[in-house]
Amino acid sequence: MNRLGHIALSLVLAFGGLSVGATTLAQINADPDPAPARLAEREVFGFLPYWELARAASIDFGVLTTLAWFGVEASRDGQLIRGDADGEPARGWADWTSDDFAAVQEQARAAGVRVVLTVERFSWTTAGKRATKRLLRDPVARKTLAGEIAEAVAEADADGVNLDFEPLPQSVRGEFVRLVRAVRRALDAVDRSLQLTFDLTPDVESFPLRRLVADDAADAAVLMGYEYRTPGSKVAGSVAPLRVRGGPDVRGSVNLALEKAPAEAVILAMPWYGRAWSTRTDEPDSRTRSSERYLDPSTAFYRVSVPRAATAGRKWNQQQGSAWSVYRSRACETCPLSWRQLWYDDVDSVLAKVGLARRKGLRGVGIWALGYDGEQPELWSALRYGLERPKDGEPPAGTAMIAAASIVGEYDDAPVVGETARLILEASDGDGSGLAFVRVSASGKRNNDGSLKGGTTFPATNAIVISLPDVAPVGDVFAPGATAEASPSPSASPEPGPSALPDPVPVSIHVQWRDIAGNWSTPQKLPVLYDRGA
Repeated sequence: MNRLGHIALSLVLAFGGLSVGATTLAQINADPDPAPARLAEREVFGFLPYWELARAASIDFGVLTTLAWFGVEASRDGQLIRGDADGEPARGWADWTSDDFAAVQEQARAAGVRVVLTVERFSWTTAGKRATKRLLRDPVARKTLAGEIAEAVAEADADGVNLDFEPLPQSVRGEFVRLVRAVRRALDAVDRSLQLTFDLTPDVESFPLRRLVADDAADAAVLMGYEYRTPGSKVAGSVAPLRVRGGPDVRGSVNLALEKAPAEAVILAMPWYGRAWSTRTDEPDSRTRSSERYLDPSTAFYRVSVPRAATAGRKWNQQQGSAWSVYRSRACETCPLSWRQLWYDDVDSVLAKVGLARRKGLRGVGIWALGYDGEQPELWSALRYGLERPKDGEPPAGTAMIAAASIVGEYDDAPVVGETARLILEASDGDGSGLAFVRVSASGKRNNDGSLKGGTTFPATNAIVISLPDVAPVGDVFAPGATAEASPSPSASPEPGPSALPDPVPVSIHVQWRDIAGNWSTPQKLPVLYDRGA
């Protein structure tokens, strides 16, 4: 029979022990920034899809500069689609003209945020491509659409329009330029201050950028820095990788865009979502299982990704600039248990992409999509900090630092060999920004950046349960396999022999904090008595 073992540990960690200069954001700070601009002078362009209207309350209008309502579809004849043949209103148009969106628009206006309408025309299918070509090749249809757009903007007292034609068929690139110019003329007839942007897929070569951002055309291009990996991708990884050996990647798309357009005419949009795949291994760049690529929804909004990664254990891929997590699950009820990899953009990803935009002198950054963050404020805090961060890397004035944290470890019945004890860690970042992370390790060894090696990292605003399975000696400490209780690692620790586990077993657990500037605190050691029972 197991003895009841109970240990409660409390520790207050202050940032007086921070190692100045140690940072996990070295790639962001590697190149000197241009002279920092105030937040209001940079573009933060956020898309609000109609299906996320109910989550508009989570928008930080103190950071956002343009809200793009997504969206209203254009027909092949140049009409804005307001409803179907049966008289049912189109959701995008109905919500655009609703009282609920009017309230959002009023809130945006009070904060000095522009509200624009996204007009979309998708060509991902054969029928869609055919309809897009018909629209763009018809001068009457182009003129009709330009007039429809100007009228809709004027009626809503909006601030401009965003054109989302994706992908743009190669054969009608010139005709798209003519459409943009027609829309420019139609908007100028209403108000010359109205904004005109268009969306640019990672396939930058399909767009004649120089002509599209000329004086008689668009103000800026919104580079869609995502969808580099889709549900059908053969290799798991970030949907918005900063770097990929052999490309394509976000950095390459930005550089290609800057070969054709001035930096002040390019906005880099980033995803607030990720994807999960069934994979053959638990390693990065693992091939996906072809038979399971489309069996379950692969898109995971940020608000879903964070708690999932907190359970399975957050990892960080430096090259791709992406958080990721690996666990065991099934893609369908009858599917075999397999590896699942979740890749998503988080605070570190946002800071990395904002850093890239600043180094390149871009007009600003964009978000797909508002609402995907849920009620969690950390992505907004990262945007603010990344855009206002001075060159020396110190937090801007008024930015709250993490003052302290409370960490509690609690065991249930002390386990025998082969059973599991639990260490429960609860932490808070004080100001609720979510920009700090906690890292837990059993070894206490450090990486070059000062972070604990082999540890599990999770946001400071989240509680996490770390499983302590069979322990095995590593050097002069005993190292538990730190994995989430809900999805324990299938790679079990080495089976200990009778003499390998004295009774009781001393286990050393190390905990450290990272602040919003990317600096890691000195690891704090928690002595824990792992009593395996009688």
